[in-house]
Amino acid sequence: MASEWEVIMKEPGMTMVRNECNSMTLRVVAAALIGGTLDLIYALGVNAAYGVPPLRVLQYIASGLLGATAFQGGGLTGLVGLASHYALMAIFAAVLALAVRRTDLRRLHPLLLGFGAGTALFIVMNLIIVPLSQTPAIPPLPLGRLGLEILVHSLLVGPIVAWMIAGWAVGSRRRVESVGE
Repeated sequence: MASEWEVIMKEPGMTMVRNECNSMTLRVVAAALIGGTLDLIYALGVNAAYGVPPLRVLQYIASGLLGATAFQGGGLTGLVGLASHYALMAIFAAVLALAVRRTDLRRLHPLLLGFGAGTALFIVMNLIIVPLSQTPAIPPLPLGRLGLEILVHSLLVGPIVAWMIAGWAVGSRRRVESVGE
């Protein structure tokens, strides 16, 4: 008996199955949640080592949208920061999923893809997003901490998100190719 996606694929010219959309959405959400949580654990931990409380870190994230007033908002602006953090990670995961789906990036090993994607995430966030946001300027990071930030994004956050996304893209491509035979 044919599965649901095989029946849907019988229509001429159909290139995406209904379950594939659900799978992509679930993988993007899961990748955003897991990657975002790991990134946040790192950010909270490293800032705690410098004496910065977790609420202040979340308010700093919220200040990208709210400006300096985020630091007077208490827990509510901390929640805005938390939501902003996960929203940005979801955008990262969705853009990566689209890039993998529509280009030859799917041929790369997920760890290599993740290294590049994590490095790109760090660069885009720190050289484009944060400077264009309302986040108050902070002093440059010490070189050791800057290196650690890059490593965490390049070797942890990016690869985990890419592994989850690339697994979806490779699996869905195989399903579509096997139905077309």
